[in-house]
Amino acid sequence: MSNASPTMRSMRFGAEVRERKGTDAAGPLKGTRFALHKNPWNLTLDEKEKLATLQRTNRAIYRGYLLKESLADILDRRQPNVARRLLEQWTA
Repeated sequence: MSNASPTMRSMRFGAEVRERKGTDAAGPLKGTRFALHKNPWNLTLDEKEKLATLQRTNRAIYRGYLLKESLADILDRRQPNVARRLLEQWTA
């Protein structure tokens, strides 16, 4: 979902990877970028495991992922009034 991609960028994913490059803390971030942008139903088992590791090790980036997914769920609604109400709740 392209509309939520700025959410992921605002979590400073790239900057965090560069800051951790060459350290032990870089391991959980390595290879997660594509998994963070994919739809949950398209994730491979390996990507799901990477996200589970990210959940334990980097809560800020994982929270951005959850925000992206919850916004995508709202915007996928077929009824505009339901989507509007859910979006208002989401932004409150």
